[in-house]
Amino acid sequence: MSHHILIVDDDPNIRNLIRQHLEQDRYQVSEAENGIAASHWLNENRADMAILDVVMPEMDGIEFAYELKRRYPDMPILAISAGEHIMSKELCLGMMECLGANEVLSKPFDIHTLMEAVKTLLKKKHKVA
Repeated sequence: MSHHILIVDDDPNIRNLIRQHLEQDRYQVSEAENGIAASHWLNENRADMAILDVVMPEMDGIEFAYELKRRYPDMPILAISAGEHIMSKELCLGMMECLGANEVLSKPFDIHTLMEAVKTLLKKKHKVA
């Protein structure tokens, strides 16, 4: 069974990069450009994991992570952020961890590090489930 991963990022180039690597590893992938679009997608669909940007227009990753954990408390979240220009990395990491992000990577991230984080988080989810 293939895992379904939701990518939420306002940058289509980032979404495309992550999608290509996930699909090469045989994951099913869906995308949304912000938290509002992702929230609507989740009304009709279910993902095994979410990869989300912290800083996005309309509904940012912090708001969406809160909603996601309220609706699906067991869903792993991998947050990615270039938000250090707005807030310190430590504050950004702390906020996401408080909201349930299981891992936080800074942009620009190494795609191999991201892929390893995805595998690790999905393994942990299945050990708990």
